[in-house]
This record gives sequence, structure tokens and C-alpha cells, in this order.
Amino acid sequence: MQYRRKTTSCTATSKKSEVKMASGAPVFRTRVLNHVGIICCLVVISILLMNQKLLSKFYRESRGGVIKVNKASTSNHPKTVARVETLVVGESEKWFIEMMAQRMRDRRELLQAKCKRMGLDTEPAKPVKFVLAKKYKLAYCFIPKTGCTNWKKVIMLLNGYVKSQKELDAIDHDRLHGIVAKKYLTLNVGVPLAIKDYMKFVVVRDPYERLVSAYRNKLAKQDNLEKPQYYKISYAIRQKYGSNYTSDKNKQKEATFEEFVDYLIDGNNSDKFSVIENHWSNYNRVCSMCTIHYDVIAHMETIEEDSRYMLMLLKAPKHVQLPKGYNNTGSSVINVDSVNQYYRDLSPDKMFKLYETYVGDFQMFGYPFRDLRI
Repeated sequence: MQYRRKTTSCTATSKKSEVKMASGAPVFRTRVLNHVGIICCLVVISILLMNQKLLSKFYRESRGGVIKVNKASTSNHPKTVARVETLVVGESEKWFIEMMAQRMRDRRELLQAKCKRMGLDTEPAKPVKFVLAKKYKLAYCFIPKTGCTNWKKVIMLLNGYVKSQKELDAIDHDRLHGIVAKKYLTLNVGVPLAIKDYMKFVVVRDPYERLVSAYRNKLAKQDNLEKPQYYKISYAIRQKYGSNYTSDKNKQKEATFEEFVDYLIDGNNSDKFSVIENHWSNYNRVCSMCTIHYDVIAHMETIEEDSRYMLMLLKAPKHVQLPKGYNNTGSSVINVDSVNQYYRDLSPDKMFKLYETYVGDFQMFGYPFRDLRI
């Protein structure tokens, strides 16, 4: 009897445990659901906070802000400081302006340092051609083969000679240059007093690319079988440096690119950087880079950003934009592969002498020496 009662007791205990487990299950599920609910609430709150930040950012952008610049590093360019600080733009544009202002400071500081190192900062001022947009107080020193035709179009728009890009496109190349030369060009030694407070602007380009562009456009045999624009110079170069030159009219008379390089690196050619040949003259000779303080130094490699920055500083109308390049994609027809093929046959000695001839153009603007024969 005692044994049976014990068994009964054990059975009763087991049943009580089962009752407790059964009654505890809903409590456990409730606790889990509570935790899940808390987590969901936290997620929702986080999303709301993120949206609030985005809304706040949008509100700030819609209101805009005034740009602040580092005056200590722009002490030589008060006009740039003044123009930048009067801009009221959105947050994203504010970041762009500050980034571009720093880029221009870096470029000016590099130019000044290299000019000083080369002893060119104290040289006499040279005759410089500026194209002016008087209403916007812009003075543009144009260097051939750095997209200057497109920038002259911008000047014509700023001066109100035409009202739209469509009207501008109707003006042919030669007439456009003639209009600019007649109406907006000034030639002075250094900077004349009348444009002292103008924002001065210049565009440079990788010297290797610029020389190829000048050769192809001015000296090389043309695909349409017409004479190159500078055919007299081209013929003279070939006659002097061509190893297989012949007077036979059926043979090529135009200089090859290597013969053009021979002409450039020949120290006895006093005429190679004459005014008429500014298409391959060095930058300092054309725009007196070491004696004139340029506010905006644009590079063709970053021309989209650089032109946007300059037009923002000018507060130019929306329709004034830098035209695209010379092919259907809007970029330059000169690319890395087409440049390299012109230098491939040059000797290491010629490559180095060419670099020495244009060492200022390379170093003043941060372009490295490259062996393009590879």
C-alpha cells in the first residue's frame, strides 16, 4: 500500500508540472511578442529620425547658405574672395564651391612656387592678349589649343552679342574669331589699370596633348587633301629636318610629327615661339603666367567643373554654358591612345629634350613627365 501511494504521489507531481508548463507557455510567448514590439518601435523611430534629418537637409538646401573661404590663403586674390563670399547657394553647391576654391588655391600656389624656383617671378611683363567681358569684369587670356574657340563663344554670350547658343552656332569659325578680335580683344604689356579689378582667367592643358593637337590641326597632311593651315611652316620644317625630303610634287611635303619635334627641340630656332606660332608656344610666353596673378586657372582635364565654378562666380545667366567638344560625345577628339601613337617612334633623347623645352608648362601646372613610347 505504501508503495502504491508513493507511485500515486509521483504521478500527481508530474501532472502538476505539466499544468505549470502549460500555463507558462502563453507567458513566454507574450514576453517574446513584447520584445518584438519594442524592436519594431525602435526601428520605426530610427526611420522617422532619419527622415527628419533628410527633411532638415532639404530645408537647409532650399534656404541655402553663404560661402566662407580661407582668406589667409587667398590674400593675393581679394576679388575671388569677394565673389565667393557673395554667393548664396544650397548645401551641395556650397560644398562644390569650397572644393573648387581650394583647387584654385592649390593651383595658384603651385604656379607661384615654380615661377619663383625658376627665377621667372621677377621677369619683365610680356605683351598679353585679353578677351574681355566688361559687364562681368572677366579678362580671359587665351592660349591656342586649349579650347579657346569655345571660351570665345562664352565671352560673346556674356557680352550679349548673341542671345542663345543656337545663334552662336550659326557663326562660322573664322568670323567668330574676327568678331572677338575686333570687339573684345585688348593687347597690353602686363595688366592695364582699366582691368586691374577684373577676374583673370586662363586655361591650360597637358603639353603632350596640346602639341599633338597643334600638329594635327595646323601642320599635318589633311584628310580632305587640302593644304594644312600653316603649310608654309610645315613645308619648311620638312625641308630642313626630313631625312628623305624631295622636291618631287608627288611626294609628301608636310612635316611628320617627329620632324615637328625636331624643330621644337632645336635650340637654334629663334622663330619657333614667335607670335604667329602661339599654337605651340609655352604658356608663360603667351600669358605671362609668372607676372600676372590669375584668379581661375582651369585645366582641360577638369574643364567641366572648372567652367561651372567660374560661371558661378560670375553669376552668369543660365543659358551661358561652355559648349561641348568637337565630336558627337561632347569630348575632345584627342585621347590617350591617339596621343601615344604620335610619340611612339621618338627616341628617349628626343622625349627628354621635348620635356626640357616645355619644362615650365609641365611643372607650373602639375603635369608629369611621361614616356609615351611605351
